[in-house]
Amino acid sequence: MLVVIAFIQFYKFVLFARILLSWFRVNWRSRYFFWIADVTEPILRFVRPLFPKMGGIDFSPIIAFYLLDLIIGVLARL
Repeated sequence: MLVVIAFIQFYKFVLFARILLSWFRVNWRSRYFFWIADVTEPILRFVRPLFPKMGGIDFSPIIAFYLLDLIIGVLARL
């Protein structure tokens, strides 16, 4: 169970990196940035239809971050 929690925490770190990088102009075709986008896109693709953009701001990364926190909390109690 600890391995799964550690993996989710690493995934949260990568998602946080994507959130920070979205504020800057980066070349998403670069190998490292493409990897970050490629790894985090599945959960964002899941969350985006549930929480559409409000005023041009995409809240799906923040919702996904809290969703991963919720999953960690549930797994920690098992």
